[in-house]
Amino acid sequence: MTSEGLVTAKEGITLEEAKQILGKARKKKLPIVDDDFNLKGLITIKDIEKQIKYPNAAKDDQGRLLCGAGVGITADVLDRVQALVNAHVDVIVVDSAHGHSANVLRVVRMVKDKFPDLQVIAGNVATGAGAKSTDRSRSRLCEDRYRTWIYLYNSCRSWYRCTTDHSDHECI
Repeated sequence: MTSEGLVTAKEGITLEEAKQILGKARKKKLPIVDDDFNLKGLITIKDIEKQIKYPNAAKDDQGRLLCGAGVGITADVLDRVQALVNAHVDVIVVDSAHGHSANVLRVVRMVKDKFPDLQVIAGNVATGAGAKSTDRSRSRLCEDRYRTWIYLYNSCRSWYRCTTDHSDHECI
């Protein structure tokens, strides 16, 4: 992209306005600039197409896609979560094959104590007792969701230890 024939728009432009500018200029990319002509963003035809194709995509209040990341039950979990918070992650998943465990509950408590506004999903919870326990402790631990989906493939070690008699889509 060169400055020859460059078409730009100011910050705050709507996608509909951007679509009209791109269509009229027959361009695929629209740089978004501030009053000093510093680049602040880029709207592409693909952005507009994806808005139409995926209208129910999870977005924040500025229309950006939400970003999530998983963390394990490790000694440096708070450092990892801090790095994710610094990168503006919207949600983290405290991921474990057996979410109904003291370590998962401890990590969720530590994360929510240090980052009270961060959305946290804890899991996997594979049994009814685990879901009830997690649900009862939710007000105390403040995790925002718990995950109940487990892939029960025989190549997964946790499959051999799973005590539920249900298939993966029936674990709830």
